[in-house]
This record gives sequence, structure tokens and C-alpha cells, in this order.
Amino acid sequence: MLTRGTSYIFLTPVGILLIWDIALRLFKHKQIDAIYHATTAGMICLLINAGHFSRNYQLAGHPFGMDPAESKTYSNEQMSPKLLV
Repeated sequence: MLTRGTSYIFLTPVGILLIWDIALRLFKHKQIDAIYHATTAGMICLLINAGHFSRNYQLAGHPFGMDPAESKTYSNEQMSPKLLV
């Protein structure tokens, strides 16, 4: 999570499985502590990433990274076999 914003795309299935597991523990097994553990893990992730989110927001106005104008300035917008060779 600390390296790239694209990790959130790849962490989405893990998050869905985590929510599913918490729901099973809560409703099927009546384990109330699952909510406590999930909340604690979520808060730890937010605290670890808070510095990065703050810096990104100060630089780009968005907590996850670059603004749209800056992202269009890179050379990988044009893709063709000629450019690849």
C-alpha cells in the first residue's frame, strides 16, 4: 500500500474476502471480536498511510497521487509497434 496507488486495485479482492470472513464470523459463529480486529487493522493501515496521503494531497490535491493534467505529460500515452521497437 505504501508503494503505488495501483495496489488498491489488486487489494480489492483481498478486501472483499476479508469482509466476507468478518461477516461469517459475526453472523454464523457469533464472534463479536471480529469487528474489533477488523477496525484495529483498518486504523493501523490508515495511520501508516496517513503521511503519504497527506503529502499527495498537498502536492496534487488528491490523496492517491497525481492530478489529471500531470499524468498526461508522460511519454507512454502513445503506443504503437514502431515506438516499441
